[in-house]
Amino acid sequence: MKGLGDMWQTTLVIIKPETAQDGKAVKEIIFTLNDRFFIGKIKSFQFTKEQAEEFYKEHNGKEFYQGLVDYTISAPVIAITVFGVDAITEIRTIIGDTNPKYANEKTLRKLYGHELPKNAVHASDSVESATRELTMMFGDDYGLW
Repeated sequence: MKGLGDMWQTTLVIIKPETAQDGKAVKEIIFTLNDRFFIGKIKSFQFTKEQAEEFYKEHNGKEFYQGLVDYTISAPVIAITVFGVDAITEIRTIIGDTNPKYANEKTLRKLYGHELPKNAVHASDSVESATRELTMMFGDDYGLW
């Protein structure tokens, strides 16, 4: 059985460029996350090309990589530190399938996404990714506050 400490996770959610420009969508996404998790640090910023390439480096060489990088740098995004029990898995369920077309009803990507890469939000997919991505967004001090 997992100890309580093993269940608590800190992860990253990014509201992507197009969605970050829609105040109502931003509010609803944050409210949805806040209903089930603790919201920590929030910041708005614009990726440079180099930052976006590094952030999505695991996709380098895939056919969608350059389009993803170009979209990511097209406008500011909102990065959010989220903390809670099994946060990584739970948030991945809440955001839905990578492709909004296949996402379940009422998931964030179904509600606010369009098509790839304009799928509304990014969320870390593992503890390792969360640690790397949180450090990129907030430095070593990516705790809640």
